[in-house]
Amino acid sequence: MNEQLQQALTAMITKTSNGIDAGVSFLSAEIPEVIHQLLIWKMVESLLAFVAGLLLIIGTIWFIYKHTRQVKVDDYHIKPTFIFDDGGEIHPGLVLVTVVSMLTIGFGIAGACNLTWLQIWIAPKLFLVEYAASLVK
Repeated sequence: MNEQLQQALTAMITKTSNGIDAGVSFLSAEIPEVIHQLLIWKMVESLLAFVAGLLLIIGTIWFIYKHTRQVKVDDYHIKPTFIFDDGGEIHPGLVLVTVVSMLTIGFGIAGACNLTWLQIWIAPKLFLVEYAASLVK
């Protein structure tokens, strides 16, 4: 009985050891592919945030320019003026447009400051070291 238990225990330890060895060899073969996929994922994620931030900034500036211009016709003369030059009076929608524009530009700047894609492109090993350090924290 004792001998059967030892044989069963030896068989389980051998199977476990073989399974661990197979897992380690599989993981060591897949690590370069995993790192490559991680770099691509982080680069695309950062690049999308960067482009979205730039588009928010450009779109907001275009919106402000297009919708704050007014044309006044005065004795057959066309003078483009801005609603900001309205003699000190604040247009009711101006406050809302200003607040929304500031928030949108703020989000755009936050997105445009995401330069992780550039770091991955120029120094991928440095990014991996910093990423691993952030995982350890």
